[in-house]
Amino acid sequence: MLKVGSQNRAFEYSKARTSRYILGADLEDRIPGFTQRVSTVLMIHLVERNCDVYSYHRGGHTWAPTIPPAIAHNGDVFAAIVLIPREEDFVRNLTPLNLANELGIRWMADTVYLSTSVKNGKTIQLQLEQNPSVSGISNFVVEGHWMRGLRFDKGIAYLDFQIKDSFGGSRTIRIYHDGHNPPKLGIRTGREFCPVFFISSDGIRLRVAYRDCRFNPHVATIYTADVSAEFRIAEVKLVRPIENVILKVGATYDVGRLGAEIALAVARQKIGLDDVVMVEPSQPGIDLSAAKGKIAIQARLLVHTRNVPPVQIDGLVQAQLRDMLRLLRRDSKRIHSAQVGYAILSYTNIDWTMNTIVLAVPFRQGKFTQESSRLGMP
Repeated sequence: MLKVGSQNRAFEYSKARTSRYILGADLEDRIPGFTQRVSTVLMIHLVERNCDVYSYHRGGHTWAPTIPPAIAHNGDVFAAIVLIPREEDFVRNLTPLNLANELGIRWMADTVYLSTSVKNGKTIQLQLEQNPSVSGISNFVVEGHWMRGLRFDKGIAYLDFQIKDSFGGSRTIRIYHDGHNPPKLGIRTGREFCPVFFISSDGIRLRVAYRDCRFNPHVATIYTADVSAEFRIAEVKLVRPIENVILKVGATYDVGRLGAEIALAVARQKIGLDDVVMVEPSQPGIDLSAAKGKIAIQARLLVHTRNVPPVQIDGLVQAQLRDMLRLLRRDSKRIHSAQVGYAILSYTNIDWTMNTIVLAVPFRQGKFTQESSRLGMP
């Protein structure tokens, strides 16, 4: 039994209606795994109120946890269960979170509903449902491995976890929870953690919107798809008149072959591949290959984009890129010698000029070819 006293500190309350500091030795006897001289994060479950509060024992002889004024007041007496929360207990105790794109940041949804779960004992999963969908993505999952044990600061427990990106790096996310209110998120920027106010994904890029110490908004981008590099060719020109005619009036097969030819030129001139072989575009499977089957290339040319409003082109292109990445993943399972894949997508603008986007995808972890490392270009 606990009784709330001055400054909302809680003391052990006896049947004789007396209160005293909670002794560390008593906690050691009552709580499995507790050691009096070791600083420990504790969770207090208030039975009658059916809510939780996190607290911290600093390793001293006594302990007087603080109960938030919104939960209890001076003189209140209640039953409590005290335990040492594990990381998975902390995650499972998190309440769902509603986020809003309050600044209307582009390429992100308007609202997100976030819930959490634990996978395999050491992985936190964030399940997010965004509205409206972004590039056809309404629901997505973000996974992270927690780095160290549960920590505590100023009445709030927190857990750090890392989200790995497709480049082999990671970003550290922090999730805060006081046990009863909605959790809060932070992202590490330098030595500090900045508050996160929104998260959204287009299936390739996970965008995390946060504010710095001066409350200025920023967006961090984490590539969650297996894309090791990306670059865009701002303007692609067809040299001969016949190709320009094919571009404008050609049938589906003709346009597909033209897209493969553009990809062939990009592979040779921009990526630096010498032995590129074009496969018949009408056949299923890859469109081009190189390095004796170690490199697989999917090519595509979109001509109807010239009739699409500019604000819709990005979503259309992203959807096409996701489909090409799906095909490359299929190719990686069928072609066992392939180590790297490229998605080379070209699309027309309203004036018939063309842009080309190139994504490089590693098929085998740790087996990057020399060609895939050459993509440090604009």
